[in-house]
Amino acid sequence: MTQVWTAQAGVLKRRGHSDTGRPTGPGYVRYEDVYVSGDTLQQTIDRVTGNRVLTFPEGEFTFSDFAQGYFEGIRIAHPDWGNGCRGLAGSGPGTVFKMVPNSSTKQTEGNKTTGTNACTLITATALETDIRSDIEFRNFSLIGTEQGHYYNGLKVAYCEDAIIDNLYLKGAAPGWAGVPPGETFGISVFRSPRTTLSNCEIDGRHPDTNEPICASPFGWNSTTDAIVNNVYCHDSGWGMPTFWDTITIHTTDLRSEYHASGAPKLNGVGVNHENVGGEIRHVRPKIICNSRTGNVGMHMTLQNGVADATDVQIIEPTFDPGHTAGCFSIMISDNYIDPQGRTQKQVTMPTVIKNGITLTPRDANMGDAGATPDNAWFRFH
Repeated sequence: MTQVWTAQAGVLKRRGHSDTGRPTGPGYVRYEDVYVSGDTLQQTIDRVTGNRVLTFPEGEFTFSDFAQGYFEGIRIAHPDWGNGCRGLAGSGPGTVFKMVPNSSTKQTEGNKTTGTNACTLITATALETDIRSDIEFRNFSLIGTEQGHYYNGLKVAYCEDAIIDNLYLKGAAPGWAGVPPGETFGISVFRSPRTTLSNCEIDGRHPDTNEPICASPFGWNSTTDAIVNNVYCHDSGWGMPTFWDTITIHTTDLRSEYHASGAPKLNGVGVNHENVGGEIRHVRPKIICNSRTGNVGMHMTLQNGVADATDVQIIEPTFDPGHTAGCFSIMISDNYIDPQGRTQKQVTMPTVIKNGITLTPRDANMGDAGATPDNAWFRFH
């Protein structure tokens, strides 16, 4: 599909999202210097040599169908590393990537009834036996389009030390549930240790109607050393930021707001942890989960079928009123069973610090007498 060069200046330049500039230097090559008339976007990417990142001006760049690799719209993959393209970078949110509407021929895969939805707009992937590094995705917008089925947004797999920075996603991961196959991710990190996600906004709403249509804004899966800094994710219809089978998690200034738990798309969870371990730190998270209507959402969940996570700290959170006395709430369910059939192993209570004070953990089954948001947090069963 021929790229559209008309500049989109101002269309996606929202308050709080600045243009960081188009990267230059020996590790980068300009789209204009590689593109050959008639190229598809994938063909242009495949022309990149020297292990460089392909950079783009402002404008809308389109591609068609989930026809690359394993049901991918755009694929950056081993064995091209070392000589080919190692990522994409734009000039700010006015650099827009989209799949041509209704160009997908993968309805069966996108609407599958078992297993994981494998359709993904943009993927960087290596091999389980040959993990690669230095992948970059920077300074662009990824906008969802109608394809007649569900799909994921951006994924890195087997890519250690990947950098995902200054992206804006909207409606880029339409899904219909919080578990496979209806679970989709705006950004997915799979077996990619030390990946950093920073300065991004992940908007789960439809680009035109603003209806929540996406499943989960981001997910770390089966990896280590998750790093999340200054990320704003909001308005997903079925899920929330999720860490699954992940050892060591550090987030700073993570905003998780207005996620739902399915119809009627109200009152979801702020941050979900399942089968996690190591050092887990959430510094200054901002979580809003109960402000639509009612009071049923949890600020966090901590579920573990593998082992007790003994080093979890939530430091200076900002949050909306929870279930009990307006306090911070964490679900550690007695009845949790993980996908492998293992029962709840989490027994150590997390540490929650507010205004420099370590809050007292309270059991929600024991009532809330004397509890305030400044002296207590509540564990739910």
